[in-house]
Amino acid sequence: MSPFARAAAACLLFLSATVRAGESTVDIDFPGSNFTTVTLSDAIQMALKNNLEVEFDKVAVDVEQARTRFATGVFDPVFRLELARDSIQRPDITSNLTSAESLLQQAQILAIEQNTRAIQIATGQEVTPFSTLPDGRVVVFDQDTDRFETSLGFRTPLGTQVAFVARESKIRSTFAGDPRTITPFYQAFGGIEVRQPLLKDFGPTATLFEVRTSRVNERVAALTWEKSLSDAISQVISTYIDMVFAEADMKTKKEAIAADTKLAEQNQRRLELGFMSPIDVQQARAQISLDQEQLIQAKNLFMERQLVLRRLITKESSSGEPEVFMPVKMPPLAAPESRRDNLLVTAFRKRPDYSAAVTESEKY
Repeated sequence: MSPFARAAAACLLFLSATVRAGESTVDIDFPGSNFTTVTLSDAIQMALKNNLEVEFDKVAVDVEQARTRFATGVFDPVFRLELARDSIQRPDITSNLTSAESLLQQAQILAIEQNTRAIQIATGQEVTPFSTLPDGRVVVFDQDTDRFETSLGFRTPLGTQVAFVARESKIRSTFAGDPRTITPFYQAFGGIEVRQPLLKDFGPTATLFEVRTSRVNERVAALTWEKSLSDAISQVISTYIDMVFAEADMKTKKEAIAADTKLAEQNQRRLELGFMSPIDVQQARAQISLDQEQLIQAKNLFMERQLVLRRLITKESSSGEPEVFMPVKMPPLAAPESRRDNLLVTAFRKRPDYSAAVTESEKY
């Protein structure tokens, strides 16, 4: 059985044990239940601490605050670091002459070889054979590229994006069997990059739209939480006063039952002495039944308000033994003097739901 069901059963047993006239409900000590006397101030404090609806709306406020921080995060400085290495191997065939430049280079090489042979023959030198690449030989070209880039950038409410950039790259190109000493090619850049939108996303109206919307949602969530607090407190006060009334009403009804029972006994005695008719006795007994019915209604009202108060001021899932909360006697409350116009002004100025609706309209 759940704690809430146990509390309901305890309330039923408690109320059934208070039928006897003349007993005070506060002094009942029902076995298996804990009777706790709470003041209105204590009940309100417990509701603010344990009410689940209030806690739920409080979490919504935290969520909207996180979304506001996320929206403003686009204006935070951003540091970026990038390191990369590319290695490309591209095979090619020496007989694959696909451009006029390649043909020209080959013709120049043949002319140089012929001139060199003629000079060597004319001077009586030994003719040096030139190594030529056979047709169809595959030459593999290698290219290694190392890149380094770092930047520090930020964004302004006007949409301007400013970044301090430094980048460097090293390129080394060779081919298979290359006997040369290869010197890499370096390229570096350092400067400031500025980007300013001129049409779309220009100006604070467009740039700060997400931030403005998030802040409005945050204020609306805070007002919604305030409305939950106000509703919880008003429900606690209303329920507590109803319990005080139901307790006093039960006491009055029990006193009425005792008085009507005594009157019925006196009428019965007078009937036996011949001073009263049987109809008078029946009317007295009918009044007892009516008082008992009203007592049951008062007990049902007290039980209903007891369950409502328990839901408002406790965490039912974590409650242990069944607990019955008993109100204390409240002093007379004087109603303050007020005018309708003043109440309307106060309502428009302080009602959280009205303030939330007005704040919601600020997004558009």
